[in-house]
Amino acid sequence: MLKTSTLTRIAASALVASVAFAPTSFAANKPAPKPVTKTTAKPAAKPVAKPAGPCVIVTPAPSFQTIKIAGTQINTTAAVLAADKANCFAKYGIKLAWTDAFPAPGVALTALAGGSIEVTYAPTVPIINFVVNAGLKAKILAPGDGYAPGQQAKILDGGTSKMIDDTAVLVKTGGAIKSWADLEGKSVAVPARKAQLEVTIAAKVREDGGDPSKVKFLALGMPEMAAAIKKGDIDAGGVVEPFGTAGVADGLSLLGFPAAGFFNDGGAVGVWLATDAWASAHRDLALAFQKAMSESNAWAAAPANLSKVRAEIPKITGVTAAEAAASNIPFLPTAAVTASDVASVATKMNFLGYISKKVDAASLLFK
Repeated sequence: MLKTSTLTRIAASALVASVAFAPTSFAANKPAPKPVTKTTAKPAAKPVAKPAGPCVIVTPAPSFQTIKIAGTQINTTAAVLAADKANCFAKYGIKLAWTDAFPAPGVALTALAGGSIEVTYAPTVPIINFVVNAGLKAKILAPGDGYAPGQQAKILDGGTSKMIDDTAVLVKTGGAIKSWADLEGKSVAVPARKAQLEVTIAAKVREDGGDPSKVKFLALGMPEMAAAIKKGDIDAGGVVEPFGTAGVADGLSLLGFPAAGFFNDGGAVGVWLATDAWASAHRDLALAFQKAMSESNAWAAAPANLSKVRAEIPKITGVTAAEAAASNIPFLPTAAVTASDVASVATKMNFLGYISKKVDAASLLFK
């Protein structure tokens, strides 16, 4: 179980830088029918096997291997937590040992590099930044979240009257900021510097004719952003769900959705990854994790399971149950991450000046 008591402590550090296994047993054999003496009797019908959908354990794993894992304080992590409780990983002989969710991907990647965890979640943007600028040797194992085909176009055409994406920029209602270019000279908080929200906001400012180098980006924990905007400590805040929905409920307005239009349709935006050394030393376990995560996303995306996903959101984010219920669950891909999902992002980061080297996207994928 993830704890919320340490969120404030972890958020402060960001500014500076179990499963109960209950395998389902299926009674495959019914009692034998009584002998039939009449030669005209039809043979007894054979029992029909129960279909094995996502995360249904047909044959219990002979043994379990543990993975030390951590997510970030977003709905994607809640989806995996709920799926873990539904035996999506136990089915493949994996026990996930969860630690507290991190406030930002930079903190998660630092912990991964330091060895305190073995697998974590991060968007491709900060992963590329850590690989190029910090020398992180990583392997992307599985997709975390992304955009369904055609979803980004719908978001871009959907207006800003309500939260319709997984990420957003919040501003004061009735304030002077009406467009992306208006962010020039303004203080804009993001959960981590040079990560997804900063890069995608910079891209929007540039597209709108503004100069992103004049935006005053600073790091701040997402739970603190709404209050900081209302007090006037910052002018805008980039957030991930459920904090967009919570901010609107708190009286703030949506400037827009910075990630929409930046990533590949149908591909991965956030991913689950390990270090190259861990993936090489635990190849069979990494392959099992890939399969489990695909089923996990399929299970979590099913309408019948969304209430279980939403029940996990307050535990790792601190939002209310009502805010969690109203928030958006991102598209959860089941297909493998592609080199194009990574390369397209690296190209845009290079253009915006966040990296200066080419990235061998294919080499980052675990196969």
